[in-house]
Amino acid sequence: MVTQRQNHSIAGVFVFLLLGVFAVMSMLLVLESAQAYRVIVDATARHNNQRIMRAYVRNALSAEDNEGMVQVREFDGIQALVISEQPDEEDTYVKYIYCYDGALRELYVSTSYGFKPESGEEICEAQRCEMELDGQLLRVTTTDMDGNVYSESIALRTPIGEVSAQ
Repeated sequence: MVTQRQNHSIAGVFVFLLLGVFAVMSMLLVLESAQAYRVIVDATARHNNQRIMRAYVRNALSAEDNEGMVQVREFDGIQALVISEQPDEEDTYVKYIYCYDGALRELYVSTSYGFKPESGEEICEAQRCEMELDGQLLRVTTTDMDGNVYSESIALRTPIGEVSAQ
């Protein structure tokens, strides 16, 4: 009888030990998977931010580049792309695209409102954005929060004589 009890206790310890090893391995697998998921999510977010930064100005110009209403201007040290439109004879509306307070921003307002950089809607994170208008060619250089620099050259559809840079 003693050997039978020892066999049962050894079998019980073996099962308990096996369950413990299974629990530890399961926990390690969950932790490793969480780390991999976090890395993938961070990389995807960085990629999306880079894609947005690079395409946003290009798409805004594609939608609104008309009648020579595109300018690059500076307001109190903040460089902005200014796209004007006049839907009616009374008022002119302006879309400002600029970098302020760690973000690429857009502000769409009436000219009577004026440029207030803190009022713009945050598009994506960006350290800086520099724009240069040379005839029909707009050069946009953006720097992300990691210090990576991206450049885009965008040809405007507007005739050269109608584009102005200030």
